[in-house]
Amino acid sequence: MVAAITVQAVPSFHDSSPLIRAIFCSGIILSASVQEPGSSPTPYILVVDDDEMIRTLAIRILTGCGYETAGAMDGEEALSMLSARQPDLILSDIKMPRMDGRELRTPIRTLGHQTPVVGMSGDHYGPGEFDAFLEKPLQLDDFLAEIEHLLVAQPVV
Repeated sequence: MVAAITVQAVPSFHDSSPLIRAIFCSGIILSASVQEPGSSPTPYILVVDDDEMIRTLAIRILTGCGYETAGAMDGEEALSMLSARQPDLILSDIKMPRMDGRELRTPIRTLGHQTPVVGMSGDHYGPGEFDAFLEKPLQLDDFLAEIEHLLVAQPVV
């Protein structure tokens, strides 16, 4: 079950009051925040995986949990998307054709982006040069907990 609750206190017609927002997914509180009017607190996550089924499933889960998402089929496509909008988090398969997850992380840092990059693979690598590592097949609770942990550690821009 996925639910998002947004509450706005309105003391007067002329006052813009902050919103209180909580996102729940599978019975887990993913986030709770207070936002100022006009700000956009919804984290934007880029999912990079050459396996269309995994990429689509991750996007559907994340979208269902209230995140904004986009997908790329490899590191080259992901890099081209960074000029349009910087994600708050990047989930990247490690083994991909053209540009793999390790090769993707280097230009992200060279461009000055501090976006956390999570490596994902069916082979156990450990975090290594990534900010975190998720082993495939992804376990839903671990997947969502790691994403929330990284997003809380880095404020959404």
